Amino acid sequence: MPWIDVPQAPGAVRARARARDDAARPGYEIRNAASPEEAELLIYDEIDSWWGVSAGDVIEALAQVTSPNLRVRVNSPGGSVFEGLAIANALRAHPSNVTVKVDGLAASIASVIAMAGDKVIIDRYAQMMIHEAHAVAVGAAKDMTAMAGLLDQYSANIAEIYAEHAGGTVQEWRARMKSETWFNAEEAVAAGLADELAGVSGRSALRNSLSWDLSVFNYAGRSAAPAPLLAHVDGEPPAVE
Repeated sequence: MPWIDVPQAPGAVRARARARDDAARPGYEIRNAASPEEAELLIYDEIDSWWGVSAGDVIEALAQVTSPNLRVRVNSPGGSVFEGLAIANALRAHPSNVTVKVDGLAASIASVIAMAGDKVIIDRYAQMMIHEAHAVAVGAAKDMTAMAGLLDQYSANIAEIYAEHAGGTVQEWRARMKSETWFNAEEAVAAGLADELAGVSGRSALRNSLSWDLSVFNYAGRSAAPAPLLAHVDGEPPAVE
């Protein structure tokens, strides 16, 4: 089963494949919340209100931060669209200057969370992935139609978020999302998803990224995926189906 981001609609079934192959989760952690220099928030799990990191978790952590600068370190395969959008909006609304650092993986809605940073840094061996919103629905034709409309709406909204941060058009980003596009660190910078390439953040982040079961996606990581189409680099927009 592919990874499923689940917005709610009539007849929606709240169920999705997990991207972890073990029960241990580092979750989230806030460090040096009152530091005179910089606080640090780690988001090291799936994004979900049932398990992993929820919007409530992040908002509660952000309420403790009084530092002028906030570094948000991300290693997540994504999860719930609504939880992820709420986290991204909370980061944008926070008065601190927010730097997002992708330590291992920022896939699906976790890549949208990354776009909330005033600056986005990606480690040299990290990856990012974007795709369209997914859901499972059960019901009559009207329920399926409602779900299709909701998914289309949220995918368009997410494409706009990528375009606002990285440049290019909503149509270009939507085409990349439809193809489930994976980016290595250099490709993420070239595409505009990340602003800067950093050195390796440490063995713990890289080891943690290997604990995700990437087979729940269409492609099991960047090494198994085709190269991304970089419209504003290549000069030709990707085809839109």
